[in-house]
Amino acid sequence: MTVTLIVLLVVLFLALLFIPFMRQIAKDKVELSQTTLPQKFETLFATINAGLMGGNGELTTFDDEPRLVNMMDHSHPNMLIQFYYSTANLSITLNYKFFQKELVWKKDYPGLRNITIFQQKDIANDFTFESSKRIREHQQNVSSEGLNSPYASTPMVETDTDEDPTAILTGMYRSLTLSQKQSIANLMYMIGAADSCSEKSVIEKQSFGMQLMTMRVKWDDCKQQYMKYGEQRVFEDLKNIEEGIMTQVILAILPLVVDEVIPGKPVPNPIRERKFFESFAKLGYSEEKIENMVQKIMLLSQHFGMG
Repeated sequence: MTVTLIVLLVVLFLALLFIPFMRQIAKDKVELSQTTLPQKFETLFATINAGLMGGNGELTTFDDEPRLVNMMDHSHPNMLIQFYYSTANLSITLNYKFFQKELVWKKDYPGLRNITIFQQKDIANDFTFESSKRIREHQQNVSSEGLNSPYASTPMVETDTDEDPTAILTGMYRSLTLSQKQSIANLMYMIGAADSCSEKSVIEKQSFGMQLMTMRVKWDDCKQQYMKYGEQRVFEDLKNIEEGIMTQVILAILPLVVDEVIPGKPVPNPIRERKFFESFAKLGYSEEKIENMVQKIMLLSQHFGMG
């Protein structure tokens, strides 16, 4: 008798949990048969698309699973955002790859059966803000791994760009000597620390870590060369480097010249800016020439839909 009672209580308890769940699933089916997910969350999708993909994201729906939608910008396939709607709850998952290191982050938003446009805006802004923050942290962590890797300065093995997407980046510096690569890093440091910024704050900048990782050099080795030979070695090493490589160097250094006092609005630091132009003048690049080079890059980026 006692066992039977326990079994009945367990069954009753499970029913109390299961029945409301099944009711919500049934409501999902009715709702999504009348309104597709892109229609229901039109404002939410558009806001996230604008915030994280520059408005270039495309939605993919699935006939066999109407509760799932993927968003991707096919010109930047390292980011995928997945939306899954079930029992009036929306789960949004960010999938982001940086130098083959993947970030997966998910956030759930409950009770959206009768969501308003204002709620969609709030949720989209929240997800965009949190995702942007996590992407920056992920980039910083990956860059730091490359910066501290004990294998960073080992000789590069030739790889196919289809098999190794980083090969096209590292390949740009293949013609340089180790000393020249270290001088590029030291030039970045000279400019980044011109206003007496700490060494730690400079080398932890994302663009600095990425550049070291791309050139496959270690900061400790670069620093040792800088301490031994000073700025003179930097200018001697870099004076006759081809313009294509120097364009990439300029683009890598520019983020170190500015301060982001207001998020999303970088402002040039006058001391670092002066050091930047003085340094490149010694390498044969006038302020006007640098501005023309940057303008060309920006126009190309816009032409190919990257800017």
